[in-house]
Amino acid sequence: MPAFHVLYQRHFGALRPYVYLFTRSEEDTEDILQELFIKLWEKRRPGLRQCQCGMYLD
Repeated sequence: MPAFHVLYQRHFGALRPYVYLFTRSEEDTEDILQELFIKLWEKRRPGLRQCQCGMYLD
């Protein structure tokens, strides 16, 4: 499974209810989280084997 997919699957479920508290919209929640994960992925450091994203996302 690609690393981006693993990152998304690992943290999406925990973040969704939190974001939904602010948006009250499933569609907006999904959009915000997709943008978040894309930005995290784009800003990752090359050569970094394991993402320490948990401290930012949990």
